[in-house]
Amino acid sequence: MLSFSIFVVFLIFAYGAINYGLKSHENKKYVLENLKKKFIDKIESSLIIVTLFENSSGYNCISLDASNFSQYNYIARKGESVVPSYKNGDILRIEYDGNPALFKVYFSKERFNNYPTENSGCTISSIRKISKKKEIFETKIISLKNNYSIFYDKLKEDMEFPSEKDFGFSFEYENGTTIETPERKITGEIYIEEIPINYIDLNGNFSRGKIKLKVW
Repeated sequence: MLSFSIFVVFLIFAYGAINYGLKSHENKKYVLENLKKKFIDKIESSLIIVTLFENSSGYNCISLDASNFSQYNYIARKGESVVPSYKNGDILRIEYDGNPALFKVYFSKERFNNYPTENSGCTISSIRKISKKKEIFETKIISLKNNYSIFYDKLKEDMEFPSEKDFGFSFEYENGTTIETPERKITGEIYIEEIPINYIDLNGNFSRGKIKLKVW
């Protein structure tokens, strides 16, 4: 009879332990999924793409009235290449070799590398298309990593992350280089999710990378 009682107590204990483990597992899965949504929101920003086509001859630059985009950073591209450009007041001047070409100018609150040109004698280019969308930016990922290092508790609060849990992340560039948040003391099981992303780098390239989120 005593052995049966011990067996029953063991079953109750085992059931409680398994049930607790399952609840903990489901809770961390939910926390990880919620973190993923908040994380993507933090690294996205608006991108405005202005498309131009030019086929004039006898000019070494084209100009664009950028008065509607005065509050944005910019970079000009032709195909896979960055094109030197600079703003003088509200006028954006873009280097042009005289051959018919399609140009795209990216405007964003995020920073781009600067490739200035001093060309003058521009032809005024007409806008073919303007589109706006949300994209992930390299600069936003780096900024989030820096905020993690300095203002971790504030970042958790902003992302509505449970105060009793912790998280970290790493980012792998298209070339395989990886940056990651500083190590923190890990207690309990770690739950990891790897997220393939497309991101815009400092030269306006659309690149592929990976975000790895960790929750414990």
